Amino acid sequence: MKTLTYRKKKIRNILLFILFLLFIAYWIACYFAVSLALVPSFMEKTDAFEEVTETATEALVQTSDIQNNHAAAIQKTNEWLQTASYEKLTATTTDGYQLIATSFAPQEESHLWVLLLHGYTGWKEEMYPIACEYVARGYHALVPDMRCSGESEGDFIGMVWDGPTAWTTCFG
Repeated sequence: MKTLTYRKKKIRNILLFILFLLFIAYWIACYFAVSLALVPSFMEKTDAFEEVTETATEALVQTSDIQNNHAAAIQKTNEWLQTASYEKLTATTTDGYQLIATSFAPQEESHLWVLLLHGYTGWKEEMYPIACEYVARGYHALVPDMRCSGESEGDFIGMVWDGPTAWTTCFG
């Protein structure tokens, strides 16, 4: 009877040790995955950003009409930027990082606004062609660089942060 209890305790201890090792391995894997996704300096060390960009670009359907439309939109945007009324804005988050944005104004006074946000690992300049279209329709366009993207500061990429609160201080 004593041997059976000893065996059960030994098996339980071995299982607990295995569970502990699995927990440690899970924690390390999660830390690596989060760092790879959110910390640009970590991405650079592993060349992950370049690989993701190359894979995404290769996956895009690149037909001649899409390429022509894109080239025309870029040309139109560049011409518009020559005469566009815009202002560079800065805002500081509660944790002390400086965020950068560009605010475009329409030719006539307007109370209409649009907030254009770039995608993950993007930057505000990617949104200028869309801003061009909104401004032409009478909207003000606020185009920020998200935390740790483009010109904005930060230690990690964040799509949700106190940035919207920081931007409201720009407008009183």
